[in-house]
Amino acid sequence: MSDVERRYLEALESASDINRYRILSLLKDNPTLSLKSIARTLGWSRQMTYHHLERLMEKRLIQSREVGNLKIYSLTEYGRKILDVINGSKPTIIVEMGREEKKVRKTSSIVEMIVPTGIFLYSLLAGFLENKMLYPLGGLLIAIISWYVLRRIL
Repeated sequence: MSDVERRYLEALESASDINRYRILSLLKDNPTLSLKSIARTLGWSRQMTYHHLERLMEKRLIQSREVGNLKIYSLTEYGRKILDVINGSKPTIIVEMGREEKKVRKTSSIVEMIVPTGIFLYSLLAGFLENKMLYPLGGLLIAIISWYVLRRIL
């Protein structure tokens, strides 16, 4: 792996931290902010904010400059590109997660119906074969209860 690739992956990793990503997104929408403004907007302490700003500056994703006695932070061009890469991959990830969730829901729906139906059919057959007329009623009650429980679990 080349040095450029390594630095790129490190920058991407640093920016993918949810807290640092929030700072980058905030700076994209508000090009110049002070430490105090960033901390107040995100509801963080100044120490926590400063820690994340330092990590982002180490990876050259943001830069700072002095304006009077204030330190103002802004995105670097490199930081903007990294943020675009992260934002560009987000829809794909969300779509994939949505597909997986639909598969799980579909499987859950099938299980929710098969188990209670199987219980009822078994009790119906057992009641018929053993000439016990209350078996189907008991099976129906158990099927309804199992359906309710499965709906809560799945």
